[in-house]
Amino acid sequence: MEIHKEFYKNNPNKPFENDVFNYLFEETKRLYKEKRILGSQRILQMRRAVLKHNLKVYNCITMYGSKFTFFEHYMYALLCGCGVGVSIQNEHTQDFGYLSEPDKSGHTDVHVVEDSIEGWAKAVQRLINSYFISSYSYPVFDYTHIRPEGSYITGGFKAPGYQPLQKAITKIDSLLSEAVAKKQHKLTNIQIYDIAMFIADAVISGGVRRSATIFLFSPEDEEMMKSKTGNWFIENPQRGRSNNSVVLLKDSLTKDDLTSYIENTKQFGEPGIVLTDSVDFVYNPCQPAFAPILTERGLSTMGDIEIGSKIWSETGWTTVINKWSTGIKPVYRYRTTTGVFTAQKITE
Repeated sequence: MEIHKEFYKNNPNKPFENDVFNYLFEETKRLYKEKRILGSQRILQMRRAVLKHNLKVYNCITMYGSKFTFFEHYMYALLCGCGVGVSIQNEHTQDFGYLSEPDKSGHTDVHVVEDSIEGWAKAVQRLINSYFISSYSYPVFDYTHIRPEGSYITGGFKAPGYQPLQKAITKIDSLLSEAVAKKQHKLTNIQIYDIAMFIADAVISGGVRRSATIFLFSPEDEEMMKSKTGNWFIENPQRGRSNNSVVLLKDSLTKDDLTSYIENTKQFGEPGIVLTDSVDFVYNPCQPAFAPILTERGLSTMGDIEIGSKIWSETGWTTVINKWSTGIKPVYRYRTTTGVFTAQKITE
């Protein structure tokens, strides 16, 4: 509760000057001390670190791998302890960026890696930028500011030292150099994926529950379809840091197609199969089957709730007096006697 108190104390709205807020805060504090309610597991794990990095409160997030700049955000999220879902479907990577060969001769730019979550993420992105932005010089990294292995990290964890980051940067540099040497203008989806996996390897060394990832790809992407076949666990062990799933559109899926994907999954354990209404719907590693709503008859999914039903809200039981939805995969909105309630059905 002291963490919450510190957070709200610095809030510009000055909530502690509000009598209602003070009452609710003290009431919550009392219930917590009496063990009648539980605190957030994420805050119990991360403690005061959430005041600096609010992303640490989130269990999972999702993003598109649509630009070469996404790696920094991806690594930052993993270092915050978030599970991350990434779409590298063809529709999302077509404008990823164009490769260019950095000038590695003569003057090089020394990049001092800061000893922080942001510092690690920015270091990786700094290297990648030099292969995509011609005005960026090729960096040489100075790791001396990173605390030694075994040192204390906020939250009660142990520092891994600089070696995991250095190893990841070396592998990413090698992959990018090889792509440039082959005269590639763009990275393939599996190369984007492998860079992300090298990053995940560096993150997982931190000793926190990290590097939970799922990568979503298009059904015509044969390289991703076969990314975990053959001798991959020897040749590409970094790929073990993710689950991979092929994204299939429900309205164009045939029985023969589905059967072939299932056979592949039976043989190798992957890829998983995501059935969706649009390629733009992406998922995180949790990928819940549905978002339940409590009704008088028990838990129900959004689409099954009818006008006149009573649902539970923050203010207690409320009656649905209108219902409508938007989009390809509906975001349901219910107008009730106490306001508007919004929810999205995640999968079917």
